[in-house]
Amino acid sequence: MTADAADKPAPPSADLSIPGSVRWADWTISVETVSTIREFSADDPWVEIIDLDAIAGRRLVVRGRRPGDRFHPLGATGSKSLKEFLRECSVPPEKRDRMPLVTVEDAPSQILWVPGQRLAHPMRVTETTVHCGRLTCRPSNRK
Repeated sequence: MTADAADKPAPPSADLSIPGSVRWADWTISVETVSTIREFSADDPWVEIIDLDAIAGRRLVVRGRRPGDRFHPLGATGSKSLKEFLRECSVPPEKRDRMPLVTVEDAPSQILWVPGQRLAHPMRVTETTVHCGRLTCRPSNRK
């Protein structure tokens, strides 16, 4: 990312239908339904499998960070400030405002995924999960 890109404000929120994709800042974020978690490679931090039943048919929203955001990282006992989480992940401050966040449509403070970092604990696939979704985040090809 160039210094100019880091200086630009984050774009407005964008709805992400299931299935569907959206371009946000320098990223393309997509979600698709998958029949099994076996269609997932745990080696790619830019791909996550989520429990679609935990979303209960609501759309997802891709947006930038906001003051006071909190995040419950996978495996953690509770939530923490997004700022603290990103600092712990060594994300440079100048990149944080252009990072996409995937949230629930009618609960904008509920961050489901910080692409490249971690899934939210409540969205993890469990033994009771019936419907899975695959979230993918890739750099947009801009010319």
